[in-house]
Amino acid sequence: MLTTTQKLTLKNWFLWAILASTALAACTLLGFSPLFAGITAGSLALNKVLPFFGNLENWALALSVFSAALLTSSIAVSGFIFIANIISRAQDKREPSIAESLSSYRHLNLIESNERWLANTVKKLSKQTGIKINHVYYQDMFAKFKPSKILNLNISTDLIHQTLSTIQALKKAIGPNLGAALTFKYGNIITVRSTVFHGKKKLTRKEIIASLAHEFGHIAHYDSFKKGFHISLYSITMILGVCSLSPLGIGLAIAAYFTWHSLQQNKELLADAYSTQFAPAEDLISFFKKSEKFEEKDNQRLKRKSSTGFFSDWSRTHPTDKKRIQILEEIRKENKRKPGCK
Repeated sequence: MLTTTQKLTLKNWFLWAILASTALAACTLLGFSPLFAGITAGSLALNKVLPFFGNLENWALALSVFSAALLTSSIAVSGFIFIANIISRAQDKREPSIAESLSSYRHLNLIESNERWLANTVKKLSKQTGIKINHVYYQDMFAKFKPSKILNLNISTDLIHQTLSTIQALKKAIGPNLGAALTFKYGNIITVRSTVFHGKKKLTRKEIIASLAHEFGHIAHYDSFKKGFHISLYSITMILGVCSLSPLGIGLAIAAYFTWHSLQQNKELLADAYSTQFAPAEDLISFFKKSEKFEEKDNQRLKRKSSTGFFSDWSRTHPTDKKRIQILEEIRKENKRKPGCK
């Protein structure tokens, strides 16, 4: 009998295989084939005007086809790397959100008790997991927001009030969220938002530890690297599929779209499962219950419908809180059935 974590791992490999297959099919049927046919035709035409091959004509034809295949694959791989690099750079240069532009990133202030506790907790988890964290950054939300600067602007009073009320609404709209874990050439980095301590829906220290363990899971699974590779496969399929204007191409693009998003959701569930090795599942469940309640109240406040349904569920990079709670409950039951657990 497979455990929930094992099932998620198998699903991850299955989705990866589907995504790779769609990219390979798109490249072969929509990218490689036309290019290969063109180069082969040119090679064969060249052979016809070179009569001095004599008895070696068949060998020359075979060599031409082989050269055409080699040149095609070289162009295709170069194009793949080039497009993936452009996509990666475009993502890095995306416009920051209002909340991000008004926030500042800094190292932890060890004089402050909460941040000192956070640094010690990261060190403890680092020893437990065997994962070295090179930097921990504190995202001070809205630290750059100074009401006095807006009041001194040469704009109408109505616009000043509208701007201030918009910023206040944004502050209330940011729910409990730890941050992110990334792996760069500079090492492993964890970013923690100030809202975990000072947000409208504060988190307990147990919930923060469980959330940090989740972020360690992303690093342990090399998710930063995998996401870049997955985006490359997804983008190549989407570009070739849509540009082909053919039913096959459109079908491959749709398959890649849903597979990529499902893969990202599964990645989050695997990180949740990883966290239960170092923190009780109950603590992360408690975190997601708070997040779920916050989203419900936020939807009511903004008179916004909850984003549920087939397309919505398959088009998000993170699974719903309800789904994550369900998976964690299954893992908790499995852990209780293990020998030595009460």
